[in-house]
Amino acid sequence: RLFVELEGAKPQARLVVVGSHQALGWWDPGRGAPLEWTGRAWETVEPLILPDVSGQLDFKFVRLGDGAPRWEEGRNRVIQVPAAARGASHGGAGAGAAEMLLTASLAEP
Repeated sequence: RLFVELEGAKPQARLVVVGSHQALGWWDPGRGAPLEWTGRAWETVEPLILPDVSGQLDFKFVRLGDGAPRWEEGRNRVIQVPAAARGASHGGAGAGAAEMLLTASLAEP
């Protein structure tokens, strides 16, 4: 299971994390994992269950609001997902899986 925490000032839009996995919407901002403001940082609403990850996960942050989605600039972010954090193959979603916390910073435009 993956928890995402994004540090930075609270923007006036919604944020999602999208990427190369179903839990991240397969790069579709409309299906990305929503983030919520906690007063200190943006965090995933629920931990992300990552079954069938091959070990590397590419992702970006996207701001949603008025107009077209605003993608984070630059190269994709990459996380190496250890086997223990990839979700369980039996016993229910995420049963027995390790947990990871990903902390990132996002520059304001």
